[in-house]
Amino acid sequence: MVTLVTFVALAWLLASCYRGFDITDESYYLIWMADPWRYPVSVTQFGFVYHPLYLLIGGDIAILRQINVLGTFLLAWALCLLTLRCCGASSMDRPHWRSPTSLAIAAVLATSSLIAFRLMLLTPSYNSLCFQALMVAGCGLLLAEQRLDRISLVGWVLIGLGGWLGFMGKPTTAMAMALWSPLFLLISGRLSWRGAGLAALVAAVMLVISAMYIDSSVETFYCRMRAGIYTGELLESGHTLRDSLRIDVLPLPSLRLMALLLGALAISIAAGLTLARYQWLRFAILSGTVAVSVMALTMIVGNWLPQFKSTPFLGTLILMVSVGAVLLALALGFGRSSWPVPRRALAVALCFPLAPHALAFGTNNNYWEAGSQAAIFWLLGGLGLLLPFLSREHAARVMLPLLVVGQAIAILIVQWAFTHPYRQPQPLWRLNTPVAVGGAGGTLWVHAELAEYTQELRRQAADAGFIPGMPMIDLTGESPGGPYLLGAAAIGQPWMVGGYPGSRAMAKDMLGRVPASELKRAWLLVEPGGSRQMPVELLADFGLFRAGGYQEVGRVLAPRFTATEPLRPQFILRPVP
Repeated sequence: MVTLVTFVALAWLLASCYRGFDITDESYYLIWMADPWRYPVSVTQFGFVYHPLYLLIGGDIAILRQINVLGTFLLAWALCLLTLRCCGASSMDRPHWRSPTSLAIAAVLATSSLIAFRLMLLTPSYNSLCFQALMVAGCGLLLAEQRLDRISLVGWVLIGLGGWLGFMGKPTTAMAMALWSPLFLLISGRLSWRGAGLAALVAAVMLVISAMYIDSSVETFYCRMRAGIYTGELLESGHTLRDSLRIDVLPLPSLRLMALLLGALAISIAAGLTLARYQWLRFAILSGTVAVSVMALTMIVGNWLPQFKSTPFLGTLILMVSVGAVLLALALGFGRSSWPVPRRALAVALCFPLAPHALAFGTNNNYWEAGSQAAIFWLLGGLGLLLPFLSREHAARVMLPLLVVGQAIAILIVQWAFTHPYRQPQPLWRLNTPVAVGGAGGTLWVHAELAEYTQELRRQAADAGFIPGMPMIDLTGESPGGPYLLGAAAIGQPWMVGGYPGSRAMAKDMLGRVPASELKRAWLLVEPGGSRQMPVELLADFGLFRAGGYQEVGRVLAPRFTATEPLRPQFILRPVP
């Protein structure tokens, strides 16, 4: 039953990949991976990593999302299976870790990886790449041994690959991983200088290959990165290394924090009672877990959602299960002269909970909120301490309440995102207007305002002589989806983001790197009065903003992010020779 709920939830999320479209962040991701070589400055290189996949599927957004969701789940499944194998639970020891029971438990645990889609942003991005990098490295850490046999070699190579992927996603995450991985190996007693050298060599070789692939030169690639850091400082958005060196607290009200701790205590008691001698008590616990599974299934197939007040820290609910596992481990170990916790299990318990913060390191958001997309590491950290205390006969039974509650929390979070998709005014199931977006034949179901915006934008631009592939400067500050929907070549940068103190300075710097001939023939998309608008006057520095320099050829109403905000007019401007 529990395993069935997992795969129904996965199928439900895969089917959701055909619904919705975000004209802000998601459009930025797509522009980046569609033509990453157009931009000579960048800190994150995720566009280059996903570009071959984008070409392979012809730019079909729904398929791109499905590959991202499925790939994330499969990596999480592998990570959970290796955690069960390596943390000393006798029920999972070799060769039993590949049994159907272990595979099923790992699959249910992997449901927590779907929390990564807590905003219903399913398209690959630097965040998804960093999360996948952490899981690749986590698998490597669980396989690595001091002796370099075949399995251990795979582990060390995976650590190197994970570090490289983390750097390509976000260099600050790679920096955190460079501390996280050795700490894990040191605590687990499996630190090997030869193995560490191999991992470093793999990461370095992949980085050199990437530099040659991207810029045909390591020196040019270095200049790309350095210029990207400089433009980031110009923006003043709080993403610099100096801003990142901070400790964020979990800002939950005392009442919610108390509820989380009481929930953790209840989960640990329920799991502990499965060891009771009374059959009726075990049956009651089993009935409760079945009820929770039915509730989770109802959320999936019936679009039912419990009434509660949302919070940006919804993903931290999984800490309730993690803390419950730790409390049960402490109860089972109470009074023992020695604890049966192997060093690798101790490393999982101490280091895996740090992985979400490694993912979040470098963001200007609260690290607990941003890191919750890797909440599966919190869950595995708690289980890492509990698993060594469980016998082969009782492991699955004791873990059942933990598995079911963790699964239900993950489904609750994803269902909330399904009901309140990021910067879209309607639940996904109400989106019933088809629009061709992305590659040839790709169709998404979107809300009516976005469909009308797309059709009008394309019609008016085409009537004025715009042809897909022509350059366009997006000065709306918040709608890079406009140029993407037109098939325009968004120049300067994928998203000329507004609303920051240094937005104008960064825009001038980025446009200054574009050839003058391309600037002169670029169309404009502007949004006068928008909350993030970029002033057209900044083009004066390039000799473009002059009387009669542009002609208004279209006016469209941009789709709203919420159902209550006013419609925002955007204007299409054509350059006058």
